Amino acid sequence: MFKRLVLFAAFCAFAPAVFSQSLQDANALLSAQKYAEAEKAFRALTAADANNGGAWMGLGQALESEKKTDEAVAAYEKVIELKTAPKMGMAYIARAYAAAGQQEKSYEFLDRLASGGAPAGLRAMVNQSQAFAPMHEQPRFKEVLEKMKPCNTQEYKQFDFWVGSWDVQSPQGQSLGRDDITRENDGCILQERWASRRVEKGTSFNFYDSRDKMWHQIYFDNSGNMGAYPPMAGGVKDGRMVFLTDATQSPLYRWTFYPLDAPGTKVRQWAESSNDGGKSWTTIWDAVFVKQ
Repeated sequence: MFKRLVLFAAFCAFAPAVFSQSLQDANALLSAQKYAEAEKAFRALTAADANNGGAWMGLGQALESEKKTDEAVAAYEKVIELKTAPKMGMAYIARAYAAAGQQEKSYEFLDRLASGGAPAGLRAMVNQSQAFAPMHEQPRFKEVLEKMKPCNTQEYKQFDFWVGSWDVQSPQGQSLGRDDITRENDGCILQERWASRRVEKGTSFNFYDSRDKMWHQIYFDNSGNMGAYPPMAGGVKDGRMVFLTDATQSPLYRWTFYPLDAPGTKVRQWAESSNDGGKSWTTIWDAVFVKQ
């Protein structure tokens, strides 16, 4: 009995490597365009482990290449169900339906894919795949591609009130300089280009990071001291964009931006510093941005 248990334990330790190698072999058949053989290999893998998302994805690709649309869709739906790569599963289902000439069903999954943005690679795939070629000039397809932009969701637009060309003034109305803020990289970055009435110039990069769900700002000027302005992070609080530097460092800096009027023609930029960890604050910069 003991000998059997030892052998079983050894098999369990070795089995994952064998299983991984089998998936690798199946993918190799798929890459070699041996679709019937790949289908057989992937079916064996899904039969052995119904929760193997990678095997279901491979099976879907093999079936799609064999023009077995309904079976391919069923395999990709398992990928979505298992949450292995749900966005990719939606994209591949849309592609399979498009290749089969079932455009309405294809749009159903393209719309699901576009909801909340899509990874750049999938947007490129949808844009370039020959399966979607007959749909390229359709307004609905163009609209879907626009919605697929990863930085097109509401979170990435929270700082849009700062976008524009501005005359930057003191609270008393004296012109201090010019600032231009534009959306770059498909809206993933707000880039600032500042030029004072004196010699100072600077550029900041402002972006929402989906990993920590926060906005970040990095500012560089023409002083040659790249550490003059510490990186800041924050987000919207009560309609204001509020950035803070690292709380473990002193002094602590807080920069606040918010619209001063409903038309969005004026924005306040207010900077403060604290030497007691945020218990008290001193204003170090106060400016009104007037849209040009």
